[in-house]
Amino acid sequence: MSTTRSTEPRRVASPGESGTVERILDGALKAAARRGLQKLSMSDIGDSANVSRGTLYRYFASKDDVIAALPDHLLVRWEQHLRRAVAQQPRPEDRVRVVMEAMTGYAAASPELLRMIQLEPEFGLDFLERKLPDSVRIVADVLEPVIDDAAVVHARVITGPELAEILLRIAMSGFLVPGTRTRQLPKRVANFWEFLNLGVGAGAEEDDRAERMAAVAHLSRDQRRRRA
Repeated sequence: MSTTRSTEPRRVASPGESGTVERILDGALKAAARRGLQKLSMSDIGDSANVSRGTLYRYFASKDDVIAALPDHLLVRWEQHLRRAVAQQPRPEDRVRVVMEAMTGYAAASPELLRMIQLEPEFGLDFLERKLPDSVRIVADVLEPVIDDAAVVHARVITGPELAEILLRIAMSGFLVPGTRTRQLPKRVANFWEFLNLGVGAGAEEDDRAERMAAVAHLSRDQRRRRA
């Protein structure tokens, strides 16, 4: 896949024109999921987006320009998906499960993205790596304030962003390798989260939090011994 950008600058869309740009990029994603990036052409993109050749070139000088714009577009679409899920089920006590369901379920909401990553693993890995910091920030934001009340954060075992990254990586595994058990993943993570934070919140005393974390650590040691 060529990564060389055109020397002709991309025309910046006005707010009223942004819908056309999104339509083009959505079309490019669908076309790339069918043909792969190597075989993708501007004609494929225009046909998939149902826009004229003139409209397509008004915003993008080349296929490389379209491909270069895809990562930011994909991240925005993913963030919108998460925020819609939270808006539909806003209760803080449901937040971890809702966010995990939205992340692992994104394969069903955007099958073209999963298909393109499977066809173009180099693009997919580069996208996931380059956009990881932004993705962590988004996950931490949609999980606020429950992530700040987490026992492991209060006990300074881990920071809020680090905890968000762990949840994101778990969800990414479910997205990239979907299966029957993936549907149970959000509930299991939510149950684990509740177990760790039972009786521990922002108003809990420091001694209570420390005692809770010690109990969890002791339980983990006992479980390891039994398994051994």
